[in-house]
Amino acid sequence: MISVLKREFTQIESLSPTQGSQKRIFDFLGKQIAEFDLGGQKKYRISYLKRPNDFFANTSVAIYVIDIQDNNRFNEAIDFLEKVVQTFDKLEINPFIHVFFHKADPKLLKDQENNYDSHIKKLKKKINKNLNYKTIDFHTTSIFNISSVLGAISEIFLSLVPKTRLIDKIIEEFAKKTTSEGILIVDDNSLFIGSYFTNKNIKELVMDSIPYFLTLNDSFEKVNNNSLNNPNSPFQTMVIKKFQKNFIFSKLILG
Repeated sequence: MISVLKREFTQIESLSPTQGSQKRIFDFLGKQIAEFDLGGQKKYRISYLKRPNDFFANTSVAIYVIDIQDNNRFNEAIDFLEKVVQTFDKLEINPFIHVFFHKADPKLLKDQENNYDSHIKKLKKKINKNLNYKTIDFHTTSIFNISSVLGAISEIFLSLVPKTRLIDKIIEEFAKKTTSEGILIVDDNSLFIGSYFTNKNIKELVMDSIPYFLTLNDSFEKVNNNSLNNPNSPFQTMVIKKFQKNFIFSKLILG
């Protein structure tokens, strides 16, 4: 999922699992975020619990990923999550836990014979019962629905920044003045900063289009980086007409 934030969309299907731990530090709306991507293989999980201060100290948010296509390991996944929560208690921290039910691919969810919706409901119930943890939330994600990953992670980071409600209000006022049906602001980390949509269909349309716009933008930057840094450059804005609507992708340079 980290590759989604890095916009490595074409490589996602062939990526190998994370080996050990990887750290990244970046700014989000003026707040410095330290992100640890921890591999889920058993040999690494043991080291996390043996050296909790190296991996969990000062954690504000924990994202725990469960592969819903691997039902043989559901109990193992929940057992380890319980151990992680126990470690939080020992460190005297209370981070908000977000459980991602990952690989919830759209085709699988539509196939009622697979019964994945039922699996997810049972997992939620069991996790809530076993953990008895107050600050926990659940998300259903898939790399074949990239906006589900971007949206979930953006929602988490936005919860850390109090000024986001003001941003949404400003976007809504701008949308109404310009009669826009939908507006979505995305930063360089592929995180959603703010949005406004007139209805659910417009939201789905814009969210599903974002990965393609981001890929186009990255391609233009490789071709002509100097032009992109010029606010008067035509590369700053793309207009696509589809479904009798105008999709406008514009790069904003702040500061």
